[in-house]
Amino acid sequence: MNEQVQEATTELPPQEERDFVVAEDLETKTEERPEWLPEKYKSGEDLAKAYKELESKLGTKDEDIRAEVLKEIEAESFKDRPDSAGDYQLPDYIDEESAIDSDVLKWWADHAYTYGFSQAEFEEGIEKVMQATQAE
Repeated sequence: MNEQVQEATTELPPQEERDFVVAEDLETKTEERPEWLPEKYKSGEDLAKAYKELESKLGTKDEDIRAEVLKEIEAESFKDRPDSAGDYQLPDYIDEESAIDSDVLKWWADHAYTYGFSQAEFEEGIEKVMQATQAE
C-alpha cells in the first residue's frame, strides 16, 4: 500500500497550456523572454505600468475636452445676459419707484440672471405676468 501512495504523489498531472501567470510560475522564473511581450518592455510589470499610464492620460484628455465644451456652452448661453441681476432694465410701462420694493420683480431678475436670459427675454417675462394679472 505504501507503494501505491508513493506512486500517486510522484505522478503530476500533465501541464496544460495557459495564457496567464500563477504564483508557481513566478517561483520557477526563467530568463527567457515571453513571446507575447513587445520588445520595448523588459517585463510584464513594465507593460502593465505603461498601460496604466496610458489609461490615465486618455481619461484626463476626456475630462479636459468635456470641461472646455461646457465652458463654451455656458459662454454662448450667457452672452446676452447683463453683468448682474440688477442691470436688467424695466420696461417703460412699469413705475420704477413701485418696482423697487417688489419682491416678485427681484425674484424675476435673479431668476432671469441665473438662467442667462437676455434683456428682451426679461421684458417678455414681465409682459406675460402683466397680461395674466390684467386678465383677472
